[in-house]
Amino acid sequence: MNPRPAVSPQKKKRKGQPDATEQLAGLATEYFKRPLTEEDIVAQSWAMKLKKLRPDQKRFAEKIINDTLFEAEMCTLTREGLRFETYQRQSPFPASSSTTSPN
Repeated sequence: MNPRPAVSPQKKKRKGQPDATEQLAGLATEYFKRPLTEEDIVAQSWAMKLKKLRPDQKRFAEKIINDTLFEAEMCTLTREGLRFETYQRQSPFPASSSTTSPN
């Protein structure tokens, strides 16, 4: 008696309905058809420039870019640089009015 090879049952595909692979391929095609945004183009430009940097310079540049984006999200960027909010903070130590002067 010959053992029968294991055959997985095939699901019948409905006519006109794409399978999962076809759906995924369609989604990928639509994604790549979309026009690039200004942000996409800027990011690609930065990526090309970063690839040309020495590793240490690349790390510094990435840090500065990330720090700048963080500050922009916090609305603390100005044309002159960063804007720091100032507030009064009470010191746990009393202010000393005495100064020492050399004799």
